[in-house]
Amino acid sequence: MIQTLHDDCLKIINELINNRLSKIFLDPIDPNDESYSEYLSIIKKPQFLRPIKKKLEENQYKNYAEFEKDVNLVFDNTKKFFGPKSFQGIIASEMLRKFQKLSKRALATTSTDYWLQTIKILYNKMSDELVKAPPPLKGKFNIQKDSEHVPRKEL
Repeated sequence: MIQTLHDDCLKIINELINNRLSKIFLDPIDPNDESYSEYLSIIKKPQFLRPIKKKLEENQYKNYAEFEKDVNLVFDNTKKFFGPKSFQGIIASEMLRKFQKLSKRALATTSTDYWLQTIKILYNKMSDELVKAPPPLKGKFNIQKDSEHVPRKEL
């Protein structure tokens, strides 16, 4: 996962964790708690917010899709276990909407930043090659490495 996206994912997970409604989504359930005795027989892939944060901090996510899948699983599991119309299910739906909103904003920014970063790298590579151009062509290009915009001289 690229660093800017990784940082955005950490911001997202921290915002979810710090949300006043997130308490039931933070940590794995206690298997000895009798009110959740059937949880592991109903929920095949338990997932919670703090373990997701830990995976992020340990760079275990290869891409955003893996992170998104785990966060969605937290809220899907809650709705599956308690029911979508239960108090917990309604909170899960609200938290999911919050996650989607935060993700949309982060992905839009990251996509633009990533695209600009890629273009700059490609521009610098081209500049390196243009410097090696034969003398009659060198004067035709205004080569300035790491610049924001370089106007091209007419050929």
